[in-house]
Amino acid sequence: MSAMNDPDSPFDLSGWFDVMTPMCECCGQRAGSERHHRKNRSQGGKWTPANILLLCNICHKWITEHPTSARGFGLGSLGWRDDPAAVPVKLWYTDSAVCLDDTGGYDPCCPV
Repeated sequence: MSAMNDPDSPFDLSGWFDVMTPMCECCGQRAGSERHHRKNRSQGGKWTPANILLLCNICHKWITEHPTSARGFGLGSLGWRDDPAAVPVKLWYTDSAVCLDDTGGYDPCCPV
């Protein structure tokens, strides 16, 4: 399997970042320059669109330093049993919480 097709590879971008906004998906105020795992790799998190958010360094730092609050918005600190595609997340460009999918899209779901 090549790195471009391996969901565990940090190089498996397969074009799905092309459909994402270049702005931070948390605040929408700054350029998204860092990729954030909602479910950490140490907990079994993969390099898949449902698990990755494009963030600015300020939001990424806040999520890392405030895991309980971040989890409340679906932004991070998902446990090893959590499926990122089933955990709602509130993004700046959505009116309500959404469930991310592995094609780079999202569907409306219950509020966070």
